[in-house]
Amino acid sequence: YAIDPDLLEEVPADDLDDEAPSAAEEELQKPPPSPPLVAMTEESDCETASTATSRSGAVLLRWLEAALKHSLGDDTAAESLTMCVDVVLFDGTTPINEESLDSAVEMLRGEAVSEEVLVEFACHAADLIAETQ
Repeated sequence: YAIDPDLLEEVPADDLDDEAPSAAEEELQKPPPSPPLVAMTEESDCETASTATSRSGAVLLRWLEAALKHSLGDDTAAESLTMCVDVVLFDGTTPINEESLDSAVEMLRGEAVSEEVLVEFACHAADLIAETQ
């Protein structure tokens, strides 16, 4: 990694040695080797893998956030809980499933979300699970 010279401290002229740098110091001053060309030309999944929530999932999360805002009366808490549910349900490695739904419902229950909201959320999420299968 390159270091901006402006970030380095100035060394007083008295502290500079007139000796030649040691082999270890010379090694530290060499730029890092560039990666092999083969590694740079290989295809990567980085461009094709998406961790974005699906359109249906985004609708579910918008509904949940609105329901939590109404139920809890705290916009910040509603937004935070919605982000947590997003991570639990749509982690990018597996599609939404019953296990992740159960985890999300239990997490929300632990945060004192009303049973009415939990039941309606579970119904909407179950519909989404059925769509993905």
